Amino acid sequence: MNPAFVDDVCSTLQTGVEIVRSASDASAPPPSRDTVAAVAEGVKSEAAKVGYMFSQKNLPESVAGESLIAGLRDTATTLCMLFAAAASGGGPTLRKSLEDTINKVIEPIIELIKAVAAAHLVDPQPAAAAAVPQRAGLVMERCDIAAKAPLDDRTAIGRALTSVARQLADAASELAEELAGDNDGIENDQKEVISAALHVIQAAGNVIRATMRELLSVDASPNQNGEVWESILFHGKQLAGAVDDLAIASYSSEDKEDVRGSAEAVVTGCQLIAEEVTGEAVSERVAAVEEAGEKLMSLV
Repeated sequence: MNPAFVDDVCSTLQTGVEIVRSASDASAPPPSRDTVAAVAEGVKSEAAKVGYMFSQKNLPESVAGESLIAGLRDTATTLCMLFAAAASGGGPTLRKSLEDTINKVIEPIIELIKAVAAAHLVDPQPAAAAAVPQRAGLVMERCDIAAKAPLDDRTAIGRALTSVARQLADAASELAEELAGDNDGIENDQKEVISAALHVIQAAGNVIRATMRELLSVDASPNQNGEVWESILFHGKQLAGAVDDLAIASYSSEDKEDVRGSAEAVVTGCQLIAEEVTGEAVSERVAAVEEAGEKLMSLV
């Protein structure tokens, strides 16, 4: 296989990733979910063909091999173009998600092509040839992820908020386990602090879940209120960090100021979210956080 051909293919694929990263044509119509899924399936199919043909005892002739690689290159480049169209005009969360996803597809494709090229040398490298099926399998797995990538701001931010909600739920679960487990070594007043901190964290989780419901209720237009929701996500991520700090401080810190500072940060984070979100459901849940925070403060 011609080394210049391999270099050109890899360069083309890397350019595709860069196009997604720098996409700026807001007038480009976003692709449909069906279109992205179909192209991702096409990349998967081409990778499977490459993986199969180049793992046989008798490898394809150079021209036939390059034709297989070109097919994979072309379908992968099409996927890059679709991702670029989705990223154009999108907010930072959507753009970052699409860039990360396409990177996770293109990187193993390049590794697959390099393994194929090494197996196709006049003096083949056995290790490279043995790696071909594994490389192809990884590309196929990543294509399944790409088929489900977010294509608008609302979906991207919703998934990011889901991650925040999961982080808060994990923190609450850990504190609940501490309270339910063998805690004979914990003083009663500290148990009260841990329990109060748990209520604050659970209430904060309710704020995030109410915020997500509000996000789902707004107009589905990809760019509507994009900056507001990016701001909400920023506060949500800050809130998740404060919740982790509170969970740690309430259980292990001897300095009550650590607990107080973390609790105040959680309450403030929820209040900042409420300032951005319209709707009584979120405001009511923030009030519950404030109440739980006041009880915790009274213990420290």
